[in-house]
Amino acid sequence: MHPPTTPTAGGLALRSLSAVVGAAAYVVAIGYLALHAEAAKAGAVLAWDGTITSFAPPTPPLWSSVGVVVLVAVAFLLAWRSHATASSRRGKLPLWTATLTLIVLSAYLMATSQLPFSALVAVSGIDASESMPAVVAWAHQGALSSATYAVTGVMLVLSFLRPGRRTALRSDDEPAAGATITGPDHESGVQAG
Repeated sequence: MHPPTTPTAGGLALRSLSAVVGAAAYVVAIGYLALHAEAAKAGAVLAWDGTITSFAPPTPPLWSSVGVVVLVAVAFLLAWRSHATASSRRGKLPLWTATLTLIVLSAYLMATSQLPFSALVAVSGIDASESMPAVVAWAHQGALSSATYAVTGVMLVLSFLRPGRRTALRSDDEPAAGATITGPDHESGVQAG
């Protein structure tokens, strides 16, 4: 196992910037999938930009749900990887910036949403008073999604855990003093000393 390297300031800044962009993209992507799920349940057929093109019988939002599961799994994986590979608290800066971005973006978008919020109504222009650009509606919908809350909660917990990567203090062949050695080559309960 290689000893961990201390991240450079430039590397941390680039990873932190990527984390901010990734967190914002996550909120928008979750909102996009939630919009399509809402449309499928309502029987609306949407174009890529969220405008209603026609109506069909309501269907379960299978592909949107699969997309949400995949996005959440990728977000959890990236958050865990950031935690596990951090060799110091400073190395967790990208995780902290992504978590803070999700919290601030979600809080702002929730505070500026008219509840109950429907991205389908906002994008389709059914109600002119709630009309907004598609990306903004997706972001609002993503900020109100429980998937965003779950990912933010996990990232918040990981942010406060100790960094994941550890260095070995001794070689693997040398047991710590007082440790009990067991195995086929040793008698059970032999004390190292």
